[in-house]
Amino acid sequence: MNLLFFLTFIPIYFIDLAMPHIQRKTRVFGVSIPEPFIHDPHLHTLKWGYTKSVALCQLFVIGIAWWLIRPLSDAAQATGFSVGLTVYLLVSFFFYVRFHVRTKRYKADQQWTERVNVVRVSPFETKFEEIGNFPHFFFLPSFVITAILFGWGISIYPELPETIPTHWNFEGEPDAWSQKSIGSVFLLVFVTLGIQAMMYGIAYGIFRSNVQVKAQQSEASLQRELDVRKLNAMLLGFINLATVVFMGALFVMSNWNMIYGNETLQAGPFTIAYVVIVFGSIAYAMREMHRLNDEVTEEGSSLSGPDQDQYWKGGLFYYNKDDYNLFVEKNVGVGWTINFARPAAWLFIVLTVLLPLLPLFFL
Repeated sequence: MNLLFFLTFIPIYFIDLAMPHIQRKTRVFGVSIPEPFIHDPHLHTLKWGYTKSVALCQLFVIGIAWWLIRPLSDAAQATGFSVGLTVYLLVSFFFYVRFHVRTKRYKADQQWTERVNVVRVSPFETKFEEIGNFPHFFFLPSFVITAILFGWGISIYPELPETIPTHWNFEGEPDAWSQKSIGSVFLLVFVTLGIQAMMYGIAYGIFRSNVQVKAQQSEASLQRELDVRKLNAMLLGFINLATVVFMGALFVMSNWNMIYGNETLQAGPFTIAYVVIVFGSIAYAMREMHRLNDEVTEEGSSLSGPDQDQYWKGGLFYYNKDDYNLFVEKNVGVGWTINFARPAAWLFIVLTVLLPLLPLFFL
């Protein structure tokens, strides 16, 4: 638990600190900034004010959480870990709301929206020709591995005991069992397959999503959009592959141990490697996003794209009935979110919530 605590909190902490500095220049704390004013000195002050506030306060939260849960039992540590993470996220949300309101008020006081010439840039007719084909090969290895796991599971199924463990504690000891069945034995494989299908769908939807081109330096902005989509597909494909390898290792190890009468599951090294790989991949993607953002410079004119604040509720939730895209680039931080005005968005939310709960039906 000690190692898991730091592997979770430390990367989140540094991502939180970097958040205002790596997102789009035209979005600051969920507020759309007209292109001529993205280098306003006060915006720079607000960004660093957020970073300094979070750096001090969240370090205190992490330290207190660690001090409180360290002497507890395994079960109590798991609960304390969840509570500590919830408190951390609530504190981050508090600081976001505070700086969102300050940025929005400053934008209104400066009357930036009234001082620009709005230009709508729509290169959609050439988007699909320039972006090329979706890189399906990023996801092919994970499906091949899953098929191999399923075939191996079928071959060893008769050798498994009639009662098998379905859950293990932090010490690797089983604490829940179930009768042998296709559902219980192949649970990890089925969940892995569901995760792959979901990540593939997300990656494909993002790859084909709307291109948001800036009014200034439109060609460079378009190239940035295309590069971001390719980077996102590569990131999701790599994380998907790492997830499949991690889940597959647990599947093989747990079943192999059961064949030889050993029900313990020492998954610590695999978990550490998986967490390091995932957060390392995200850090690399964030660095590339920062580089791509810096490559798009401004011309110094009064031209700007249309204000998007009306579609972002609280700067966090996108709701636009006129936008046919399911996925849009996030207004806060780096990554993508869904268009809540699309019916498919609610289906996606239901599937995302139900998939992690699937193992409960086999316990």
